[in-house]
Amino acid sequence: MPTPLLPNGGVFSVSSSVVISASASRIFSTIVDTANWHKWNTFIPRVEILKQPLGHSDSAEKLGIGTDMRFQVFMKPGGSATSSLEKVTVLDPEAGKICWKFTGTPSWLLRSERVHEMTDREDGTCQYHTWQTFAGPTAYIIRLIYGNVLQERFNDWGRDLKHYLEEA
Repeated sequence: MPTPLLPNGGVFSVSSSVVISASASRIFSTIVDTANWHKWNTFIPRVEILKQPLGHSDSAEKLGIGTDMRFQVFMKPGGSATSSLEKVTVLDPEAGKICWKFTGTPSWLLRSERVHEMTDREDGTCQYHTWQTFAGPTAYIIRLIYGNVLQERFNDWGRDLKHYLEEA
């Protein structure tokens, strides 16, 4: 699936799409507020902000364009955590779009970008869609080893977000 940094797509993508009884702006705010991910996100419950962009006026735990961060990732619920270095590349509340890219390896080896899109619907709900596309030689290995697990965790992300926003 294409992303802003990978307009031709890549080796593979994983995705999740869900209708949530919340506004796009509420979903956007929930994703941007990493301090509260532990309340709803079983896939990536913790985000360590490593560096905020100059002039970033929000709290240290809210995303801005250029935020460098380290994710605590659980490939299996209740399993052991791994980490992933990421950088926010798009943060557009008007368009309902957030993107971040993986920065943990040289780009010739692996390029990966995650996209979140939120679209308000006429019935007061929101269509939330997220996907991550992987490109480069390492993407083939990731697809082979983690492709199915990543798809399951993306499905968990969508369900977790929906449950959190609809039960709150």
